[in-house]
Amino acid sequence: MFLSVAMGLAFAAPEDQVILNSSGEFLHWAQDSVPFRVNPLNLEEIDTDSVITAVDGAALAWSGASDVYLELARAGDTASMGGLDEESVLYFNDDWPSSPDLLALTSSWSDEEGVIVEFDLAINTKHHDWSTEGKEGTFDLQNTLAHEMGHAIGIDHDDQNVGATMFPNSSPGETLKRDLDAEDVEVAAWLYPERADSELPNSNALFSCSTSPFAAAWLGVPALCLIFRRRQEFPCS
Repeated sequence: MFLSVAMGLAFAAPEDQVILNSSGEFLHWAQDSVPFRVNPLNLEEIDTDSVITAVDGAALAWSGASDVYLELARAGDTASMGGLDEESVLYFNDDWPSSPDLLALTSSWSDEEGVIVEFDLAINTKHHDWSTEGKEGTFDLQNTLAHEMGHAIGIDHDDQNVGATMFPNSSPGETLKRDLDAEDVEVAAWLYPERADSELPNSNALFSCSTSPFAAAWLGVPALCLIFRRRQEFPCS
């Protein structure tokens, strides 16, 4: 069940709902298209086609939002189970290392300036049952993915608005978070406004430290670009 929320509280400004790295910089992608891959293993109760439909639907919720100029682009399958490995990965974990109450966990890595270089999105398949139809007694995959993809692009929880995709709790059968609330869109639009072509990076490579003076040497000498990891947890009650 949702936690109770006091009514009449003032909503935070969009810039107050972004995730900060340990340098105090807000997390964001510097590129206009963010590729990620999907590892469909460990989710036996849902066929792969339905998994991909849920993934694409969750990505489109953010990519297709009005005034949000960022694309989350599925770039095929992978066998990766996460880690700082030069690709962003969505995977299903049946050997869950964190609290069993968590539905999902998103890890992001950024440079010192807050530019995200990679994210990993893990779904807890060890302790929870999943479906793609809002089935009673199961958690809806697209519902949870939409929330976690918000974290992947730098958005923190909205603790006040129970109707928001970024509200930090969910319940079995819920599908409300599939569709963004106006306040979800407002934060995403603040993070990713329309930019002139000259403001966009020259490359859409996944690993980029374009704000670092050592950007050209990043792949060869990773120590030259400071990396900060942030983890976002999505409880289920």
